[in-house]
Amino acid sequence: MIALALLAALLAATPAMAASSKGLQTVSVALKQLGKPYQLKSDAPDSFNCATLVSYCLNRVESGKAGRGGITGGYTRISSMKLLNAGDVLCFRTTGSEIGILNYHFGIYAGKGYFVHASNSANRVIVSKVRDYAGRFLGAIRAF
Repeated sequence: MIALALLAALLAATPAMAASSKGLQTVSVALKQLGKPYQLKSDAPDSFNCATLVSYCLNRVESGKAGRGGITGGYTRISSMKLLNAGDVLCFRTTGSEIGILNYHFGIYAGKGYFVHASNSANRVIVSKVRDYAGRFLGAIRAF
């Protein structure tokens, strides 16, 4: 399975900008959710939407790290995809909008150009290539 191979490669890699231990733990939690159903009104950990997947993963690594108000404690904003580390929270603009309000899509960067997210179109948690969403990339947050 690509997810397990990706995790193994991440753990073995020693890039110049190495991901934090908590970042790698976040990726590990996210990969364990693969295949779980997408639900707009989710019931984590049995089902997820993109935001609840991110919150669930961050909170499994550090209790209270994410909530309705966003990410608590310190974090770093990342504006370039070239600076991403495993465990970073990605934010994308969606193609549609509700009542004229811009919608957003979130995921966890897994490394090597991939991210884990709860996909409405795939109706489950999946791994996708970041470059497929590059035109909609708004930025990222490094929570750990």
